[in-house]
Amino acid sequence: MSSLQCSYIEVATGTVLSLAGQITQAEMDEFERQLAWMNERKPTRLVLDCAKLTMISSAGIGALLKLQRRAVEQKCDLRLAAMQNEIEGMFRKARLDAIFRIAPTINDALVN
Repeated sequence: MSSLQCSYIEVATGTVLSLAGQITQAEMDEFERQLAWMNERKPTRLVLDCAKLTMISSAGIGALLKLQRRAVEQKCDLRLAAMQNEIEGMFRKARLDAIFRIAPTINDALVN
């Protein structure tokens, strides 16, 4: 059983995918399954709500990089929002903030 829970809502300015738990190799199947709808619906903006994401491994970062490439191909504006300090610090230290748009809140990610 996966320790990743996902839910999404569609709002006027985009789609918000809320992530809770962790994204490691063990959760890849669940994460990919949750993202499969993107290939079909092609949102113009996708915000990953990371407020309840407690851990992300290198496999999880790899999945996010793959998602970012897919988003660019589909002309989807992918943004990460509400990251916990430790995870955001890791992203900044690894310079992933040069690849991903990181917003402090979901609202900021949806309107800016």
